[in-house]
Amino acid sequence: MECVYPVGGGIVGGIVIEAMSVVLLLFDIAFMLPNSDIKGMNWVLTSVYGVGVIGVLIFREKYTRLDLDTQMKT
Repeated sequence: MECVYPVGGGIVGGIVIEAMSVVLLLFDIAFMLPNSDIKGMNWVLTSVYGVGVIGVLIFREKYTRLDLDTQMKT
């Protein structure tokens, strides 16, 4: 929440939870279709985790709220 400072944490959390729910719903619906390969679900989840880890590693933090707080004290 520190990285999205001007926006409230509840709003960002709600957006993330809603997006996660939509993706999970699409994931579940795709495997309820007839003749779908359930074994592919493992590879999809492994790929999603891999992309998530890479995304966390390349994300550059910018603590605007912390910078604002430390500038006001001096």
